[in-house]
Amino acid sequence: MSRSVREPLHNPGVIGDWDMGFISRIQQSVAKKILVRAARSGETVPVVNDHEIHGVSPEMIAWWWDHIESTGRYKLWHPGDHIAFEWITPPDRGHVGAIQLATEKIAGIPMALKIRWEDPKTVKTEFENILAASILSDDGDVVLRFMHEYEAAPYGTKMRSTFHVPKKVPWFVKKGLKKHNIEEMAYFPTFLPELYKRQLTEN
Repeated sequence: MSRSVREPLHNPGVIGDWDMGFISRIQQSVAKKILVRAARSGETVPVVNDHEIHGVSPEMIAWWWDHIESTGRYKLWHPGDHIAFEWITPPDRGHVGAIQLATEKIAGIPMALKIRWEDPKTVKTEFENILAASILSDDGDVVLRFMHEYEAAPYGTKMRSTFHVPKKVPWFVKKGLKKHNIEEMAYFPTFLPELYKRQLTEN
């Protein structure tokens, strides 16, 4: 018997309806300042993960990037770390340039990340498909670049995630990012095939 994917309920307003609490708000503010200051040097170090994503096709993953849509759906991707999601610039105006506000925990610290989809032609890759993205400061400056490159494999999809993290970002944040990314991609088989199939049926 197949297990039905249920998208968690959420209230409209997303970020505004979620009270992180005083300590979490301080953590979030400090984390953002650390990331912005660390990016000023321009020096980065790569954080890289290779993934084997079983039972999930590249087409499903390519569809997912522009169809996260809601906090409920975003939490399916990582129920423990993902907190809130909203589009600032929706992808219905085009994939490149779409901007989201994704709130998630990295190394246990809540961070509200403004993420912009970039032109995949601007980066060099080894795999057939790519998601290129940047994390932006409140002023719109790029503070971190990352990409997920992927292609079909006999078991589903092989993927490589690369984050160009500012060198001065604390080691435990880099370690937490690596762990978070591994866990995110491991969740794909638990919900994405059914969600993708359901969307195709409804449309």
